[in-house]
Amino acid sequence: MKPWQLGNTSVRSGLRTRDALIALAGSNLEGQLRGRDGDKRFRQLLGGEGVVELGEDETESVGRKFRSALNRLGFLYPEAPKGVSQTLIGPLDFITPSGRRFIDSESIAGQQECFLRALVGMSFDFGGSTYRECGDFSPLLHVLRVLDALEKRTGDSRTSFVELTVFIQTTNHMDSISRIVDAIIQYREKRENSANKKKYDNGTIDAQRNREAKPLTAQTYRDYGDMNLRWLRATGLFRQRGRGIGLSEHRKSLTQQLRSFIVPEMDVVTYWKRMTLGPALPVDDLSLAIENLEELSAEARSRNLGVPTNLMDVATSADAAVMRHNLEEAIAVFDESQYAGQQAQEWENISKYLAAMEDGRVRLGNADDESVVVPNGEAPAYLEWAIWRAFLAINRLKSLPSESRGFKVDRDFLPVGHAPGGIPDLVFEFEKFVLVVEVTLSTSSRQEATEGVSVRNHVFQVTQAYSQRGSKPVFGLFIAPKLDPNTLMTFQGGAWIVGDDEFRVDVVPMTIGQFNQLFIAMFKWNFIDNNVLHKLVAECIAYRDESTMPRQWRESIGNRIDLEIQQLSVSVGT
Repeated sequence: MKPWQLGNTSVRSGLRTRDALIALAGSNLEGQLRGRDGDKRFRQLLGGEGVVELGEDETESVGRKFRSALNRLGFLYPEAPKGVSQTLIGPLDFITPSGRRFIDSESIAGQQECFLRALVGMSFDFGGSTYRECGDFSPLLHVLRVLDALEKRTGDSRTSFVELTVFIQTTNHMDSISRIVDAIIQYREKRENSANKKKYDNGTIDAQRNREAKPLTAQTYRDYGDMNLRWLRATGLFRQRGRGIGLSEHRKSLTQQLRSFIVPEMDVVTYWKRMTLGPALPVDDLSLAIENLEELSAEARSRNLGVPTNLMDVATSADAAVMRHNLEEAIAVFDESQYAGQQAQEWENISKYLAAMEDGRVRLGNADDESVVVPNGEAPAYLEWAIWRAFLAINRLKSLPSESRGFKVDRDFLPVGHAPGGIPDLVFEFEKFVLVVEVTLSTSSRQEATEGVSVRNHVFQVTQAYSQRGSKPVFGLFIAPKLDPNTLMTFQGGAWIVGDDEFRVDVVPMTIGQFNQLFIAMFKWNFIDNNVLHKLVAECIAYRDESTMPRQWRESIGNRIDLEIQQLSVSVGT
């Protein structure tokens, strides 16, 4: 059986669909997204708002693919099926009530709940070769049943990337859950005894492909698996486990409720009314909502969180939703602080992510759970994330980890897109200084045009904010695969003009490779101190003022980094 897909592989990050909705809501393009011109308009809007990075695409497929995903999720009114009046469905390609609710949800917990509602309502009809919306197969229910059966058989709900790719996304409600679990367990046993696990995984995918009359490519299977895993995680029901997923511990009562709650809708008009208004959840019922809150309250108490958890105050399902989101956010903030404290032990993994992107290209991982994987199309976000993790590892921040990043993270602390325009990518406050970090994967001559103004502006804004609090110096750190000479010249000038006034902004540029080498040296020689960075950037700024040409400054920065690495090794050796 061919694999099913929840969305499409051009829209792999489920929660990023909200960014597309926000962009559309702020435009005048609702209802104008069809045909070649509509695809082009939507594509240009998404690129202009930073939702996607525009490359060369004569088919304008990004616009079409995002519109298709938003239609399928019920966030935009879809085209009525043949024989059904469009008026019974809603105004074509306009934002639905469900989509508006998604836009209005500011917290990750609220956004995940909107996405969960969409997947709870989503069902397919399998026509023998393809899946269409509205049918008797619920992919979410299928995954919940398989993972529940796995947990009962093995004591763990975890399923790997290959297991979902081969055994779950190629089956549906007509297949025996018991036989699917048998196949997964048999695969695990054979893999454990395999001398070459990577080869065994590839062979397992190929064996499934070859069962098809017209097999898809192995990469297509992996692409579907990657997208399906990420959309499932966007519901908040699942946590990342290696490259696979498992059931989230503090959502167990909800997942249990959903297994008996989800009933696919067969009538097409009723189906789309349900999808566009927002499918119901068990927690819409007050008694079930309180059951879920009791579970969340226990999670909060286990973390010693001083969060009000008096369920006697919950009189309506709306009250329950407010408390549920507050508890989710409080747990997430606490867990993020724990995550931050673990990053020093993860420094080698962090350095591998940086190495995977240091030349500006993306290295895709294999099916092996231990691979360092930069998901397709997400490299800018993952670069910000890797740099953020590096500074968490160096640690001794004077602010919360969540306050240091401009991008959002999900409950597994993976990035939900990159930082939006208008704010710095990262801001780290230490005891003696503040560091504004801006990153890019751009290596072309347009690097200065796209980054020069925004980086200096962000450093100026942070400098002004901290000047009102005291005399703590603010520096900028610009990190890219390569440094264009025009970019170096801009930062060497170090000026920012406001009206008739000129202000000095201090930005030090370095490559991803240089930052990674310094980061590795700090941990290799066990000299982990943010003052190393303070001293380095201050000296690089001093060398800037002594250099007459960008090339000279670039060479002095490189020499200073090399010297710092050498001094780290010597200081430990003595």
